[in-house]
Amino acid sequence: TVLPGLTRGRPAGPLEVLAGPARCQDTYRDWISLYCWAPFHAAVTATPEGSRCRWDHIGSIYSELSNCTEVLAEVLACPWPSSALDAFFLQIHAEYFSGCAGAGEATPGRLPP
Repeated sequence: TVLPGLTRGRPAGPLEVLAGPARCQDTYRDWISLYCWAPFHAAVTATPEGSRCRWDHIGSIYSELSNCTEVLAEVLACPWPSSALDAFFLQIHAEYFSGCAGAGEATPGRLPP
């Protein structure tokens, strides 16, 4: 099992998934929120605020989020990366990392802008 209730390549159990483009927009977005964002949010909010911009503190949490989105894209047979995923990560950066190093700045050990 890759994620609770999912196995690589197909949904586990009696989950019905929309067909076609709606699957790769609505269902993918919903599943990302449920399976990827919720654990990411819990992990980030459990991380002390002063450590949230430090890659050595947040990198594994961020990598788990990225890996989760890739697995879900595979399960749903959706493209990865995609414009829907780009929008999701832009929202993540705005919500959780907007106070990190300013645009154009790269500080060792800190999140890139």
